[in-house]
Amino acid sequence: MYNGIININNLDNDEILELLEACDELCFDELTEDLQNFLIKEEKEWIQENLIDIYKISSKHQSFNLLQDHCEILLYDNPELWLKSCDIAIIEKSMFISILKKDDLELREIDIWDCVIKWGIGQNEELAKDISEWRKEDFVKLKNIIKDFIPLVEIT
Repeated sequence: MYNGIININNLDNDEILELLEACDELCFDELTEDLQNFLIKEEKEWIQENLIDIYKISSKHQSFNLLQDHCEILLYDNPELWLKSCDIAIIEKSMFISILKKDDLELREIDIWDCVIKWGIGQNEELAKDISEWRKEDFVKLKNIIKDFIPLVEIT
């Protein structure tokens, strides 16, 4: 680092993301920008596979604007990447609502409902148990969690 050269060839992408966060804390602005550009250009598939986590991390760091902008472009160009993510439960409610408000979502309503239900269940640990064991109160809890989403899912 003191000679201005960092070899990232032996680092996996998670380590590069950790290095990026360290660079932000140390105000290594040029390296922060270079690492973001590297991830965006060279690790497109990895970003898509980890889109929600990367977006959450990038939104916590003001200097990660390149990475955050890239994630937002993916969101608007390809919202099904977000909705079909296995990490759907960690999407912030406001972000999820903005995705569902898009007029041109090219997903079937049943798939959107599946995402909404997965998200809702992920918001309450008590609902994580097997659905066959749910009581009426559990369904009411889920309904209350997802009530803001119900008008956003168009039924045709």
